[in-house]
Amino acid sequence: MVILDPTYSQNQRHQCEICQKYFPRRLALENHLRTLTGDQPFACPMCAKRFAVKGNLKRHMVTHYMDNSLPNSS
Repeated sequence: MVILDPTYSQNQRHQCEICQKYFPRRLALENHLRTLTGDQPFACPMCAKRFAVKGNLKRHMVTHYMDNSLPNSS
């Protein structure tokens, strides 16, 4: 159950200037803006993939570690 604080006004939240959507944290707004603009500042050092959200890069990196830990089938 989520309890909303009635004293927490929308003025204290972070609003997207493009779509007017509100976000509870500045980082959430920054991630949202990167998805709207197509900006992908987080690059994988092991391949050419780029990501708008740092957490998505971290999740992607697991695929490289899993690929390297598999034994050779030759």
